Amino acid sequence: MRRIIETVDSPWLQAILDMGNFIFEEDMYAAMETIAPYVWLAHAKTYPGGGSWYTLDLDYARIFRTLLDAGWRGYCSIEMEGAEHASTAMPKSVAMLEAAWAQATAGQLPA
Repeated sequence: MRRIIETVDSPWLQAILDMGNFIFEEDMYAAMETIAPYVWLAHAKTYPGGGSWYTLDLDYARIFRTLLDAGWRGYCSIEMEGAEHASTAMPKSVAMLEAAWAQATAGQLPA
């Protein structure tokens, strides 16, 4: 992905960091760090009740910190892939990601 973005070299081409799609990487966090400078949209996958295909125990605070350190000023969407009903799973996912964001930004001035 990074090679394509750098080859095209256009401000109109940026990346989406889908946090749950780095399962085949030897070090998923290092792979995320590689594309972090090019990310506009972060896509957080959450798994309340266990995932349908797999469940990842992601360090969301670490991911947010990686993005922020790379200069990220984009957006974050949530994709709840857990078996729990959305009416209860989404509020849990939002709270978990808000806590991770607070941890990632602790001690920093607001952007």
